[in-house]
Amino acid sequence: MFQIGKTIVSEEVLEKDFVCNISACKGECCVSGDAGAPVLEEETKNLNEVYPKIKHL
Repeated sequence: MFQIGKTIVSEEVLEKDFVCNISACKGECCVSGDAGAPVLEEETKNLNEVYPKIKHL
């Protein structure tokens, strides 16, 4: 463990890759689970606005 400011961080962030399978979960892991990247409510609104424009890519 190490500290950045007031935050304690696990050394696993340096050893393991973060893998996001957005096509499988459609972002639900980040919104309601603890397995994804933390997403703020404001960011969720932005993602919902942008998604229809980019989902075909």
